[in-house]
Amino acid sequence: MTDERCKEIYTELRDLSRTGYKNPDGSPRLHRDPSIETKVQARMEVLLPNHVRISSYKLVMMNTLTLYAMMQDSLEKYKAWCRERTKLSRQLPEPASADEIIKAIGEVDLLDPISRGNLCDLLGTDLYSHIDIGTYGKYHYCLRPDLFQLRPEDHDIDWNDEREPMPSCILGINLSKTVPWTGDRRKEHSSDESGSSNISTGNDGTGFVFTQLGRVCYLDDSRRQKYHDDGKFPIQMPWLDSGFVLVVVVRDDGSAGAPWLLFNFMPVHELEGSRFRIPQTDDEWGTLPGSGHQYVALQIGDRISELRFDKQWVMTSRFGGDYSPQLVAVVNTSPTSRGQLVRQKIFENSR
Repeated sequence: MTDERCKEIYTELRDLSRTGYKNPDGSPRLHRDPSIETKVQARMEVLLPNHVRISSYKLVMMNTLTLYAMMQDSLEKYKAWCRERTKLSRQLPEPASADEIIKAIGEVDLLDPISRGNLCDLLGTDLYSHIDIGTYGKYHYCLRPDLFQLRPEDHDIDWNDEREPMPSCILGINLSKTVPWTGDRRKEHSSDESGSSNISTGNDGTGFVFTQLGRVCYLDDSRRQKYHDDGKFPIQMPWLDSGFVLVVVVRDDGSAGAPWLLFNFMPVHELEGSRFRIPQTDDEWGTLPGSGHQYVALQIGDRISELRFDKQWVMTSRFGGDYSPQLVAVVNTSPTSRGQLVRQKIFENSR
């Protein structure tokens, strides 16, 4: 019983088992065919003993016990092959390297479902890949991939929008000035939630469409050096959650643009599992370690490929604590062509 023969038998039995979910015409059954188990068992009994290649002369000369032993040996080899296959399928693959992830982000086409799906598979694994993304002040920063850190509130989603919705890893952010003495958004600066028509926007001075990559964690330089001297790898060091999420802007052609840090003002409670809003008056709201200022959004480069271990961040654009963020859903403007990914327009009276 060779491995190749085991694979052939396994494939045939698997395909036969799957017919229990289909009618003879190929349409799906409402319920599984209960007789299929008997058919699979009968076919298995035929396939395995028949693999014992014995000439007619030898068959006559052999006694029944010898033949039975050969059949049992064939069956045991097949079972062992199945156990080994199951064992291999349960082994987790090696996590992608930092270079592989950064390269995949830089090459993604977010208007293409296959390209978008491949990136999501790479970032959505439970395996932790350590990705250094630069330094700011006396702190080192890394990315911990996580596609769903940011999420709009239900009242900030237009559930009646008939255009193609994007997966929730792709969102939009509206940025509008606040009135200092009230904290309310100024209507003249809020492009997506005011106006007379439900016209969506892509990337402009009031916000942008992005795909989220994961949590940004930090560790001060002295502690990182100490752990390094003790023989610890970066992945073994006690990195702390900064409260910010690394995202990349989605350009009009679907490619990944500039990397930004967005503050997660509605994180998930670690114990309760539900989301809670951090008040903008809280000292920890939008405070990036080493900055001493409140920010809701910070651009830290022009391309994702710039981010690396020794990259000193130069924040070319930033929105501080005098801005009010609003996360919204993203839709494709055209269901039949590549279209453009744009932010939904949300009316104030719907909130």
